[in-house]
Amino acid sequence: MTETPPLTSRRAILRASALGIAGATAPAAASPTDAVDALVGLQVVKDRIALAAYRQTASGTRAILGEHLRRGVFTAKRRADYTAWLAADPHQAFCIISTVDPNVVWVRDFSGSASLDWSGAQGDGVTDDAPFINAMLQNPFVSCFRIEDGRKHLVSEPIKIRRAITLTGAGMQNSLLIAKAPIDVIEVALPSASENGLRLADFGITNLVKAEQLTAGSGISLNRTYLATVSNISITGGWDGLSAVASGLVNIDGLLVKGCRNAGLLFNGGHNFDLRVSRFTLSDCNYAIRLQDMCDELIFTDGVCSVSRCALYADATSNTVNGRPEFCRFSRVSFDSCDRGLDLANCADFVFDACFVSCRPNHGAELGIRGPVENIQFIATTFFFNGKSAAVVGPQAAETDFLACKFVSNGTTKPNAYDTLTFAAGCGTFSLSQNRFKPGWNVAGTPRYQVRIENGGAGNYSLIGNHFSQGGTGALLEERRGADRVLIGNIGI
Repeated sequence: MTETPPLTSRRAILRASALGIAGATAPAAASPTDAVDALVGLQVVKDRIALAAYRQTASGTRAILGEHLRRGVFTAKRRADYTAWLAADPHQAFCIISTVDPNVVWVRDFSGSASLDWSGAQGDGVTDDAPFINAMLQNPFVSCFRIEDGRKHLVSEPIKIRRAITLTGAGMQNSLLIAKAPIDVIEVALPSASENGLRLADFGITNLVKAEQLTAGSGISLNRTYLATVSNISITGGWDGLSAVASGLVNIDGLLVKGCRNAGLLFNGGHNFDLRVSRFTLSDCNYAIRLQDMCDELIFTDGVCSVSRCALYADATSNTVNGRPEFCRFSRVSFDSCDRGLDLANCADFVFDACFVSCRPNHGAELGIRGPVENIQFIATTFFFNGKSAAVVGPQAAETDFLACKFVSNGTTKPNAYDTLTFAAGCGTFSLSQNRFKPGWNVAGTPRYQVRIENGGAGNYSLIGNHFSQGGTGALLEERRGADRVLIGNIGI
């Protein structure tokens, strides 16, 4: 074949560098000029066929592969030393066997992360890239991968991650994985807790299947995932945004989820524990957050749950210790503009600290209506202009506390129809301390009572240091009989 002459001008070298060595490693150099000079004399070959047929096969010979999307520097090495590499690289991302000398293999020089482009993935939004990406991610000799800027990788099957790798992109809008089927776009299932350190960051996931056609499929599915990090990822469409089963010690940060038919965040039992979710936005889902079965010590901070049918839903098949959502904390989370706010059943030991609840046309919070709850605490939380009641503490709720919270009307369009805060007949022990109840903005926003304690049940209660405004009928209605109660220092009743 006719060979391209060696590069001799600095302009040619710079051009070859721009086209051919993204991610390559040049010998150590004192300056950028030295790094360019180190490539003087390297042959540029058009594609993998030309590289395989390149006649200079002496060990250590280097050449630049100029093939689109696969560009890089390759070095001739002894094939016998790369038998395992070749078996793990079916699409020639890293190794190309010489057709001149069967004992030689051309090996890609690179450091840091490996580009998915090298696998043969096109990133054009049309070609199915899943087989190429999956083959590359399974290569045991490489652990860091990147999705290039401007790529849209269409996948017809899940991207399967079975070991702790790093997969990063160039930003939520710039590096995309796109599905047109009801699948888990990224399916993580690690073999054991000892396989830890997974990192997913800086890319977007979009499922284009129409919502009414979806019955399954998460943007990211975590199964047996430990000591992992998921950060700066957007997920649009699909059944669930991010779902987790039997996973723990995972940090989820900077997550943006929109338009999921089921849940933006689904923690679906199997003993999820010690997960932290921060700086998140979940919108236009059936459930913004759904906690199902065993979820232990989950922490949510600095987030927004908005424009969903239900902001937070908790439930369990069995309301038993270690079988239900327990010891979860929400700090500085806004539950805003959802049809329903917090719907908690079969769970225990939840704390809402400095949160914001403003949901309509229904209640801001419903506790212990569908099933038992215990030890639910609201601290410095604002309930603002909710459609019916700010909160209803149901007959199966026990040990409920409101401390230093603010209640601003109940937002109903029908005056005197709902109470701002209702403690239903049969509910257990509760306390109200240092809360403020503000009047509605207009007649339509006037609650019937600010606090109503219904008759029935023997749950003791205390009201200490609260500030009440008048409702349409009154500030406080106590109907409960036979329970111990303490009323101290309240204003407005």
